[in-house]
Amino acid sequence: MKIEYRRKLPHKFYLGYTFFITWNLKGAIPAQVIAQMKQERDDALKHIESAKNLSPEEKLSETHQVQRKYFLLFNEHLDRPYPESPLWLKVPEVAQIVADRLHEFDNKYYRLLAYCIMANHVHAIFDYSIQLPDDETEVTDANYKQVDKVMKLINGATSVQANRILHRSGKFWAEAYFDRYIRNEKHLYNAINYTIRNPIKVGICKDWREYQFNYLESEIDFTG
Repeated sequence: MKIEYRRKLPHKFYLGYTFFITWNLKGAIPAQVIAQMKQERDDALKHIESAKNLSPEEKLSETHQVQRKYFLLFNEHLDRPYPESPLWLKVPEVAQIVADRLHEFDNKYYRLLAYCIMANHVHAIFDYSIQLPDDETEVTDANYKQVDKVMKLINGATSVQANRILHRSGKFWAEAYFDRYIRNEKHLYNAINYTIRNPIKVGICKDWREYQFNYLESEIDFTG
């Protein structure tokens, strides 16, 4: 089964991993800004890969740091929308469509750990281990639906429904999305903290529990 894809962004979908994914409305960030950020990230990654004085472990660590820097910069732009940026997810009926779709696949393709639906983007954390068979059955495309396929299922239906509510046509979501696999418990905690505290960061509320389109699985013990 293929675990690595490359379109506008590289993606590695290790089987059964937990993923922190951010996706946004088309036009949320100007194309030239995204292009510049990607170029700077790619240059930094190439520099790390070609460095002869770094061990494989050091290269992996620095790669994670570059990806984290890109992720944070990307989200800074999303959290401070450009004047021309669409804010369609600010409409409660539209945001609810996305929330319903995320819950629809919970315990089917993933365990839905957390999400936050902001005015122009979504953060979500998916645990894909739920798809791994309990026995020695081989994992194939027939019994395991990869992240990219699930994202298409989420975005395809929500874009149609959202456009209907908004009385518009055309692309709703940006084609590319940003994904990172969760490496350890600390990384998971940080991802959850970043996700559900996003509304606090931009001044919408003072407590993450007050925001209507925040979600945290009840079994998760989170004290942030």
